[in-house]
Amino acid sequence: RMFGDVLKWKLKGENALRDSGVPYTIIRPGGLTDDPAGQSAFILEQGDRVITGQSRIARADLATICVQALRYPGALNRTFETSTLPGSPITDWPAVFAKLQPDPSK
Repeated sequence: RMFGDVLKWKLKGENALRDSGVPYTIIRPGGLTDDPAGQSAFILEQGDRVITGQSRIARADLATICVQALRYPGALNRTFETSTLPGSPITDWPAVFAKLQPDPSK
């Protein structure tokens, strides 16, 4: 029950989108920062594995991920968490999205 019922309502919204039949990509960012873009490596994980309180991502980096998800079909119908670590930013977006599993069909 972190943040009241916010996470419960977010999940209901995500499920409604999945059930709608509309193509989608659901991106769950870690805590947002105002850090400069392009200073870190991105983590894209599935299964709620990013640890709350330790996951952070610059707003500008999140925007980059959103734009790249629009460009590559490998991001369609997938849900993933994202944050950053020290390192180099992603350069091979198709390969990164190809590693993500599609959401289960209902």
